[in-house]
Amino acid sequence: MNSRRGFTLVELLVVIAIIGILIGLLLPAVQAAREAARRMQCTNNLKQLSLATHNYHDINNNFPNDGYFIVGKTNRQHWCGILAKLLPQIEGGAEYELIDFNRNYNDANTNAAAAKSKMTAFLCPSCTTTKSVGGGETDWYTTHYYGNGGSTGFRPDSTTDKYGQITTRSNSGEISDNGLFSVGYHRNISYAIDGTSNTALFFESSWNDYQGFRGWHRGTYVVNAGSDYQQPNNGYWNTCSVKFIKREFYINAGIQAKARGDYSTTSGTGRFSPFRVAALWTSHHPGGCNFSMADGSVKFLSETVSDNVFLSIGSANGGENYAFGSN
Repeated sequence: MNSRRGFTLVELLVVIAIIGILIGLLLPAVQAAREAARRMQCTNNLKQLSLATHNYHDINNNFPNDGYFIVGKTNRQHWCGILAKLLPQIEGGAEYELIDFNRNYNDANTNAAAAKSKMTAFLCPSCTTTKSVGGGETDWYTTHYYGNGGSTGFRPDSTTDKYGQITTRSNSGEISDNGLFSVGYHRNISYAIDGTSNTALFFESSWNDYQGFRGWHRGTYVVNAGSDYQQPNNGYWNTCSVKFIKREFYINAGIQAKARGDYSTTSGTGRFSPFRVAALWTSHHPGGCNFSMADGSVKFLSETVSDNVFLSIGSANGGENYAFGSN
């Protein structure tokens, strides 16, 4: 009589344990591979944005500025920003047809309607927050990439020499006067006298906890009626599609503040409160974020990068001489 031998309970448990160990070993590798793919897609998005900007420059002989303003208007003007102006260069023709640069950003039939279109090229796949999180912008998609408006505050290695600025009256701090993407003014490639390989074009800000995500089409606006970029100190400004580099807001400042418990989701408490001011250059890529240079190259900016390097690449014409890897 033949007998059939099956697995004993102990053998079965051993097999299950081995499978569990193998899965545990394999899962981090799978997750790392997936993140590497997401980071590569993010890099490609920035590359395409940079190429689109250069194509825009070839056509217009300048870079897009961040918003338009009309002197003497009785209502505040908040028009569309640099990403809206780059739409024809990134296969966003349908969305561009909806944009009316002579109307306010929230015009229901034009600009607000365009903002309900998901622009994959403006979104990092490592960030799951893809829509505006405030401002009454229902169903508006956001962006994770912002133009470099320049550096603010004290220059590298100085406690007295400050960068030039258009105005100090902004909820973002000082508004710089040394970036390739300017508020109001049109800059061209000749403005980057530090060299295109030494001047940043776009930075990434893609953090799920960021409270400052707004519609991707929005541009800088001045709050006080009757002011414009030629009279900057007559109005209080909000910046939307460009951001500025300040020493205090280092790479992944918000993520690190949250890890320390030094944060708040409301104003008034914590070093970085609310979150909306703490995530200027942030990502879910471990250790840093992506950015692009004016020569079209894309790099990964470590959260340990020197402040001097960070400020130097923000300024297009500051004459700084700090290379990556320097102190």
